[in-house]
Amino acid sequence: MVKIKDIAEQSGYGAGTVSRALNGGEGVSPRALKSILETAERMGYSPNTYARNLAKGDFESVTVGLLTLLDTNQYLFEMLRGMYTVLNNKGYNILMFSIGKKRDKIISHIISENLCGLIVIATPLLDNEKQIFNANKIPYIYLDHYEDGENSISVDNFRGGAAAAEYLLSKGCTKIAYIGETRGSKHQDKRLKGFESTLKKNGLFPTGIEYVNMTFNISYSDLEKRTVQKVRNLIAAGADGIFCYCDELALVALDEIRKQPREIFLVGYDDIPAARHVSLTTVNQPLDKIGEEAAKAIISLSAGESAIINKRFRPKLIIRNT
Repeated sequence: MVKIKDIAEQSGYGAGTVSRALNGGEGVSPRALKSILETAERMGYSPNTYARNLAKGDFESVTVGLLTLLDTNQYLFEMLRGMYTVLNNKGYNILMFSIGKKRDKIISHIISENLCGLIVIATPLLDNEKQIFNANKIPYIYLDHYEDGENSISVDNFRGGAAAAEYLLSKGCTKIAYIGETRGSKHQDKRLKGFESTLKKNGLFPTGIEYVNMTFNISYSDLEKRTVQKVRNLIAAGADGIFCYCDELALVALDEIRKQPREIFLVGYDDIPAARHVSLTTVNQPLDKIGEEAAKAIISLSAGESAIINKRFRPKLIIRNT
C-alpha cells in the first residue's frame, strides 16, 4: 500500500507538505499541490479511511456532504427536501458546508470528515479541488451546474429563460425587462441568454436589465427596498413585462406591480410554494425531484459506479395570473 512517506520520496516534498496536500491543500503552494497530487495518482495512492474512522470513533461512514454558497434562496431548501427524503430512507446522514473566503479550509474540513460522497450545489469546483477529492476517493456530483465530463444533475436554464420570454411576448409585451442577482452564476447566464435570444428572434432587446444584491448578509428588508427600486426604474422606462431570475425577486416585484395603474406582466423562476399562493406565473423546476435524483446518483457513485452520470431536467412554464 502506498504511504505518505512514499509519495514524499517520489515528489521531493516533505511528509508534512504531502499530508497537507492530500488533506485539502491548506498552506500548500499551487505548484507543490499539483506535483504531489499527480504523484499520488500515478502511484495509485488510496487514503486509509479505516484509520480515519478509527480516530474519529466512526467505524462506518455513511455521510454525504453538501457543498454550496452560503445562500438562503428558497429553491435550495426545496431541493434539500428531496435529497433528505432519499438519503434518510437509505440510512445516510447529511453534512452541509458553505463556501466562503477561505476555500482551502473548507476543502480540508470536507476531507477530514471522510465522506462517502459530495453533492456540489450550483457552483463549480476549482481544478485542484477536484484533484484533492479524486486523490481521497471522494466521489462528487454537481447539482444545478453542468460541466463536460463531470457527473451532474442540471436544468435546461436556457430553455427556461426562453419560455419566460415567449410568455411575455404572447401577452403582447413589447418593452420587456429582466431583474437578476449581482452574483454571477452559469445558471443565471443561461436563463438570461435564453431570454435575450428569444426576444432577439422577435426583433426586440431588453428594455432594461437590473441586478439586486442577494448575498447572505443582506437583510430581507434591504433586499425588498433594493428590488422595489429596480422595479420602479424599469416601470419608469416603460416596461410592460418583467422576467425575474427567481421567485423571491418576483414576489417582491409583484407587490409593486400591483400598485401600478397599467397592466405589467411578470414571470418568476423556480415555482416555490409561495409563488402558488399569490398566483405568480413562473418557470417550474421540479426541485424536490432534482434533489431526489442527486441523492440517488451520489449513492450510486459511492458504491463504485464508474459511468458518468448526467441528467438534465426540462423546466415548465406555469401560467397563473401575472
